[in-house]
Amino acid sequence: RAAHKLGFKVKIVPFGRYDLNEDTGILHVANNSESHVVYLWEGRIVEPMAKRKQLWSDPEQFLSHYGYCVTSLLVIKDRT
Repeated sequence: RAAHKLGFKVKIVPFGRYDLNEDTGILHVANNSESHVVYLWEGRIVEPMAKRKQLWSDPEQFLSHYGYCVTSLLVIKDRT
């Protein structure tokens, strides 16, 4: 809803229909204790919520480190 209010057209890409090593968007991740979003930028993870902001060059390593699984990717398609 926030993206729409800012004038963007977005698409939610379900699990398995995106490439973690190539795509860009807002990635929803979860583990047993939390649900969270990070920015996936051309195969890199930008983690804004860590005590010290983090940039991970390997998305699989990031997911494994925190015990996350991916649920979906929000992709900006165009500006309205």
